Amino acid sequence: MIIVTDRKVLDQQLQDTIYQFEHTNGVVEKIDKNKSSKDLLEAVNNGKRIIITTLQKFPVIYKDINVSKKRFAIIVDEAHSSQTGSSAKKLKEGLGEKVYDEAIKNDVKSEIEADEKDDNMWEELASQGKQKNLSFFAFTATPKNKTMQIFGEKLEDGKYKPHHIYSMLQAIEEGFILDVLQNYMTYNTFYKLIKKTNEDPKYDTSKGIKELIRFETLHPTNISQKTAIIIEQF
Repeated sequence: MIIVTDRKVLDQQLQDTIYQFEHTNGVVEKIDKNKSSKDLLEAVNNGKRIIITTLQKFPVIYKDINVSKKRFAIIVDEAHSSQTGSSAKKLKEGLGEKVYDEAIKNDVKSEIEADEKDDNMWEELASQGKQKNLSFFAFTATPKNKTMQIFGEKLEDGKYKPHHIYSMLQAIEEGFILDVLQNYMTYNTFYKLIKKTNEDPKYDTSKGIKELIRFETLHPTNISQKTAIIIEQF
């Protein structure tokens, strides 16, 4: 089992959480900030049962991973941002069995000259599609369309749906998160615009209002004042 994320802070949180679970000493291998890609390579090749790491270490070692007779369950956190880049492709390429038939590859190579570009093509093919020895379990609270296409279930109308949803409502009912709609307070903001010209220039009213609101909302003075009100009053 390999647990991956694309951010160091989340990786540390996952390591701390999983390491709290009762386990036999040596089963969980944390590839933390004090360890390198070489340590990840050794953990995979030596058959460590549970490995926690960041995605960015795989491009360094993917060619040296020994996947002979190994099957992997890959748990992906923040799947909406971590599974569409080159690092994710190198993970699949390094851990996956070759998806193309070696016999077909040899037939093609017998007809064309086997050069470096040809080898790169087969490596690229190896990182695509389903891998027989890889099972992905991806989690995200904010799925993108591309995330759904990779991990979701395709419906008859061509749309995709997640295999499972743990809704905010269910999490509230089970006491894991607070219902923010039951615990909030609002206050009104008023604007006073000072006229400095003899005649108002012509402008798009709706666009002008949006720009004024944007300026007020993002102004450092206003942000600090709102923060003070939240802390001191609410």
